[in-house]
Amino acid sequence: MTYGSQFTIHNAGEGKFSIGLPLSKSVRARELVLDALNGIEVGVEDENDDIFVLSRALKQCTMHNAQCTITNLDLHHSGTALRFMTAYCAVSEGEFVLTGSKRLCERPIKPLVDVLLAMGADISYVDKEGFAPLKIKGKALRGGRVRLDASLSSQFASALMLIADRVEGGIEIEYEGDVASKSYIRLTNSVIERYRRGVGYSGEKDWSSATVWYAMMAVLKRGEFRFLGLSLDSVQPDRAVVEVFARLGVETKEIEGGVAIEWSGCKVNKLELNCENMPDAVMYIVVVACLLGVEFEISGVKTLRVKESDRIGAMMTEMRKCGYALKYDEKGKICWLGERGEGEKVPYINAYNDHRIAMSMSIVGLMREIEIENPEVVNKSYPNFWDEFDRIKK
Repeated sequence: MTYGSQFTIHNAGEGKFSIGLPLSKSVRARELVLDALNGIEVGVEDENDDIFVLSRALKQCTMHNAQCTITNLDLHHSGTALRFMTAYCAVSEGEFVLTGSKRLCERPIKPLVDVLLAMGADISYVDKEGFAPLKIKGKALRGGRVRLDASLSSQFASALMLIADRVEGGIEIEYEGDVASKSYIRLTNSVIERYRRGVGYSGEKDWSSATVWYAMMAVLKRGEFRFLGLSLDSVQPDRAVVEVFARLGVETKEIEGGVAIEWSGCKVNKLELNCENMPDAVMYIVVVACLLGVEFEISGVKTLRVKESDRIGAMMTEMRKCGYALKYDEKGKICWLGERGEGEKVPYINAYNDHRIAMSMSIVGLMREIEIENPEVVNKSYPNFWDEFDRIKK
């Protein structure tokens, strides 16, 4: 279905639905980089925008020889592609310029670049120091122990881990201060170890995308959603939503070839969570808790300020339009203490060019009429989301 500049949604039906999920882009992105580094041909994949731009960039690089210069590897809005391609290009033959959208060129990259420079990389900033665009000339790097500030993104560490086998002496990372989203570092290690065992493509479906349907079930309180290809044994960080949403009334059960969820009754009237290791789930939890009247204090969310949008600021603004007054402190905690307001009659939701803002705010549309600006932003991770959503609407 093709959507215009806004999409009106409200209410939903009931019943049993098999929900189509995309592949895990976190897993697939790591697999693609490892394939390219090991000489396995990378095709351009269109599972979602993030995977498309990463696979296209990798294919462009592998098609050229050392004498070629690629002056414009456009990574659009993908922070994952920027971080992984920075490390990949640093150890690959050729000269490259990595760039992307205005927002991408505002997202941090300096901690990763600093480590690569210390390893002997040839990287320079085209415009503003600390941010893309980056000019990179690939060369052999020296490994050993490196010090990394991964407080803003675990992807800095993951990018280094992915190229470690291409660096003489390997890479031993010593972290400076706190590490954001350590669970994604564990995911990277799992994919690398699987690759070393000769197991490449996993075909894992995406727990981050499944989270929006957990949130939908918590609000609908009826029916059943089934997800084929989703595994309870997954090491994807958002697998942890199973336990969180169990408290909010969503029961998970294993079925042949996947999992299913149904309503079992909310178990709490207040949530206290640390979501440092599952930041992508925060927006969905916030929306559901507000709609269920469950007060919350969620810590470990400060990295959300430097994602595709300032997700903290975005959620505070958009939920206020719906009558919910959220609070945030600079220590990285977002709270709702039950404070309600009138809100707008038909809230017009700004998606901030952010797929997760659009999907999380769609949940409000199950209970009241809203309009979402630029709904196609979901293509970044879940192109079929609105088609699946249409199926559960009345």
